[in-house]
Amino acid sequence: MTNNIQMVVRNTYMDFAFILLYWFTFLSLAFLAGRMGQRFLAICAGLCISVAALSDLFENGAILTALRVKAFTDPLAVDISEFSQWKWAFFFLASLFLGLAIAVNHRVSFMSRASGGILITAGLVGILGISRYRVSLDLAMWLINLGLLLFAAALLLTLWKLYWSINELNHVEQVNHMQVHSHA
Repeated sequence: MTNNIQMVVRNTYMDFAFILLYWFTFLSLAFLAGRMGQRFLAICAGLCISVAALSDLFENGAILTALRVKAFTDPLAVDISEFSQWKWAFFFLASLFLGLAIAVNHRVSFMSRASGGILITAGLVGILGISRYRVSLDLAMWLINLGLLLFAAALLLTLWKLYWSINELNHVEQVNHMQVHSHA
């Protein structure tokens, strides 16, 4: 039992690094979407992910508090549950807003708009999961996990597109550099 509690404490502390990572990733993508002209939606995504990250911090604090007390009470369980619900609701809202900011932008590639569409789908599926948790916990968990899987797919597609865009820019820069030296 002591070993299990130590593992939960360690994982909860490790989660603080993951919170920072997903918060920074969302803010970076929202910043890019805002620079491409979708400022309002990008700001909404940034605000939502910030509320999600803050809720996640409170959830971790409640978990660590619960592990320090001798008797695990219902109010402690409710606190953890409430913070978790807010975290996931705002995480998926952020995904929806970020997806909209990317998908409605006509200055981005088809692949980027597809990534935006997947983010929108992830947000909608995740929000549906959050809204169903009191009806069917199994369905809610399945939908939330599907939303996270879709989010991961959209993130990988976005990173792939960023990689190829940077690769293309480097190629253009090399060609320009070679042209300058050939004229000299």
